[in-house]
Formats: sequence, structure tokens, C-alpha cells
Amino acid sequence: MKIMSKISKKLGGCLEDEELLEYSLDGLDGKERGRAQEHLGHCQRCREQLREYMSFAEAMALSVPQVEPPTDLADKVLKKVTSH
Repeated sequence: MKIMSKISKKLGGCLEDEELLEYSLDGLDGKERGRAQEHLGHCQRCREQLREYMSFAEAMALSVPQVEPPTDLADKVLKKVTSH
């Protein structure tokens, strides 16, 4: 999905919350990410919002138990994928 095409005109070209969230989760492709970085380089409001999203994403990642996957998980997935 091309998120960057949704840049809000009513906010003076600022990134929308959805765009900032995608950026914080490393969900933008290279071109979209470049445009977002360019905007973030000169927009304090968007940088502050991005910091909040990144803090939230980090807290969420750390709030769930960290478990090691079974040692045979990769083999099971590959077997399943190649059998179809």
C-alpha cells in the first residue's frame, strides 16, 4: 500500500498518524521511507509524534514474554511449504 500518497494537505504537508506509525515499525518501502525522512528533517511536530510512537512500539515489544522458538520450527515450516 502506498501510504505516502495520503500526506495530509490540511496539516501543511505533515505526515498522517498512520504514516508515522508505519515509519516507526519500519513498514515503509525505500521511496516512502525517504520521503518521510525528508519531511522529518524539518518538521518538529512529526518528529515528536514519531518519538511517541517509537516509545510505544518498544514498550509493547518488551511487554510480551520473550520465548525461544522450537529448534525444529524452520524445518517444519519448510516441509509444509514445499509439500504444497
